[in-house]
Amino acid sequence: MTLHECTGEGCVANPEAIASLIDGGHVGLATALDQSELLARRLLDQVRFLREVLEEINELTEPRSKTPLQDMQMIRVKASVAIRSIRKSGLLS
Repeated sequence: MTLHECTGEGCVANPEAIASLIDGGHVGLATALDQSELLARRLLDQVRFLREVLEEINELTEPRSKTPLQDMQMIRVKASVAIRSIRKSGLLS
């Protein structure tokens, strides 16, 4: 398809022709962009969750803690949950 076919007479845009040119008869650029945006959102959510877990773990590493053994167990639990979340999402593999 040529640029002239996309603009038609008098250089007025033909949206159907432009969409056809972008899609190229394949999966489609718009569809690929939507999927990419969804993946980016999921990755961002995953990273935010991991940041939150790391912040909580960091708080539990306070050297002056009165319950270091309990804190260590909580760190293990939180780290385990984060690791399972990453594996289950499949985003970072």
